[in-house]
Amino acid sequence: MAKTKYIHLHHLSCFLSNFPANFTICFDDELRTTIGMDEYGNFVNTTFNSTCYDCLWRSFYIFDDETCLLGAACVGFNILTTLALIFILICIIGTFTNILTVIVLSKGTSCAPSLAALLFPLAVCDGVTSFTGIMIGGGPLLALANMNRSTAVLRMTYISLAIGYFTRTTSMFLAVIITVERYCVVAKPLKAKEWFTVHKTKRIVIIANVISLIAQLPRCFDSKWTSVGDKGRVLPHHILPGYDGYSCLIEYTDFAYEFYDKYCELYFVLDFLLPLPTLVLFNYLLYREVGLSNNNRKMLRITSASQQSEVKAAKMFAVVVIVLVLCHIPPIVSHGIIGIYGLIHRDIAYFSIITIAINSAINFVIYCAFGKAFRNDFKELFRKFIKM
Repeated sequence: MAKTKYIHLHHLSCFLSNFPANFTICFDDELRTTIGMDEYGNFVNTTFNSTCYDCLWRSFYIFDDETCLLGAACVGFNILTTLALIFILICIIGTFTNILTVIVLSKGTSCAPSLAALLFPLAVCDGVTSFTGIMIGGGPLLALANMNRSTAVLRMTYISLAIGYFTRTTSMFLAVIITVERYCVVAKPLKAKEWFTVHKTKRIVIIANVISLIAQLPRCFDSKWTSVGDKGRVLPHHILPGYDGYSCLIEYTDFAYEFYDKYCELYFVLDFLLPLPTLVLFNYLLYREVGLSNNNRKMLRITSASQQSEVKAAKMFAVVVIVLVLCHIPPIVSHGIIGIYGLIHRDIAYFSIITIAINSAINFVIYCAFGKAFRNDFKELFRKFIKM
C-alpha cells in the first residue's frame, strides 16, 4: 500500500532552509518499496509515493520577504553577515581574555583559594564557549553565503553547538554558586569558611559539571545524517527552498522528535528559569549585606583586612552578575518567540548570541576594572612576561 513518508528536519537544517507557512513541504516520488518490520516483528513491504519534509519552526530574515533566500540581494543576509563577523571577533577576544584570566588565577594571589576554585572553572567554561562560538558563528555564515555547504562545515557547527550548550549551562550554574558563596562570605563569614573550603568547592564544581552534562546528553542522540546518494532516500537539494547544494541532510531521530518540546522546556528551565531569578535574588541580598557591612565598618572600625577583601570581591562579582542577567535578556526573548510563534529570524538570532558572547568575554575586563588585587596580579605577570 502506498503511503507518505515524513522526514523531520533538525533545527540546524531548518535554520539553513526556507519553509512555507505550514512548516511542511511534500514532493511526489517515483514509487519505491522498502522492507521493514511491523510492530509484531513481521517483515513487511511498504511503498512510498511521496516524501514530506517538515520543520518544528520556520527560519527567514526579518527585513526580507520569504522569497529572499541568500546573497547580497537580501537586506537581512547583509545584516546577518555584519553581526556574524562581530560575533566571531568577540569570540576570538573572549577566548584570549579567558586564557588570561586562567593564567592570572593560577599564578596570582588575587582572591581567596575557595573563590579561585570557582572563578577558574568559570573562566575555562567561558573560554570554551567563546572558542566554539567562532565555528557557531562562521559555519552557518559560510553555508548561507553558499561559500561552503560541505558535511564537514555542518558537523563542526553541530559539534560546536553541543559543546557550547554544555559550557554555557555550566557557566550559569557556576555563576549561581559563586553568588551564593559571596553572599555567605559577607553575611555569615564564620560559617562560610566551613561551608566553602577548597575541597568542598571543587566537589560542588564537579557536581555542577555532571548535572550539566547529563542535561545535554539527549543532544547526542537527537539527529541522524543522510548523505547524498544514500539508497532509499530522495534528497531535496534541488527543490527544498534555500537548501540546494548541501551535501547531507540532518534529521531528528524518532525519539528526539517525539520529546523535542519536553527537552526544550528542560533546557529553558536549566539555562534561564532557575538560574536567572536565583542570581537576581542573591545579588540583591548580597548588595544589601555589603551595605550593612560598610555601615558596620564605618561605625565600629573592627572589620578585618581579610573580610574587607572578601567584601570587595563580592562587589566585583555583583557586577559580573548584573552583566550576565542583562546579556541573557535577548536570548530569552528569542526563545519566547520561537516557542510561541514557531519562528526564528536568522539576523535577529545572531544579535541574541552576540550578547551571550559578550557575557563570556567580558569577565576579564570586570575583574581588572573592579578587582584591584586581580589587576595588580595581572600587571605583575605582564611585567615578568615583558622581561623574558
